[in-house]
Amino acid sequence: MMDINRQTPAYYHTEIFITAPAEMVYETLARLENWPEWQADVKIISVPSEILPEGIFRWTNAGMQITSRILRADSPTRLEWISRSMWIRAHIRWEMEEGNGGTVVRFEQSIQGFGAVLLKPALVNSMETTLLELRKHVELQAVLV
Repeated sequence: MMDINRQTPAYYHTEIFITAPAEMVYETLARLENWPEWQADVKIISVPSEILPEGIFRWTNAGMQITSRILRADSPTRLEWISRSMWIRAHIRWEMEEGNGGTVVRFEQSIQGFGAVLLKPALVNSMETTLLELRKHVELQAVLV
């Protein structure tokens, strides 16, 4: 199995604590068709019926058309995929570790391809925004349950 390239100039990792069980965080990430409910810039075009390795999904983020292939779907601890859009390839990994009344969510991504280094500032901003949107959505769902 391929690993994230942490040596590329367009690599970033971050984490956040979410006051909810890991299963709830994982389910929010794995329900691809619901991403637009909590990610303002995302639109889903097509998703597989089940989240399994090799499943393909197509979506847009901030107008960029993306095709992704799931690499790992280990509920509730890990979700990972690779994405392609135009001349770039991204590798995305989410890891969840439950404890202390919630879940630490680790999010990392590398981008490779022509001009990828120019995308680093947008990558950092997008990842941090996505984590905040995820936390807000999941914690609200946890209160409603």
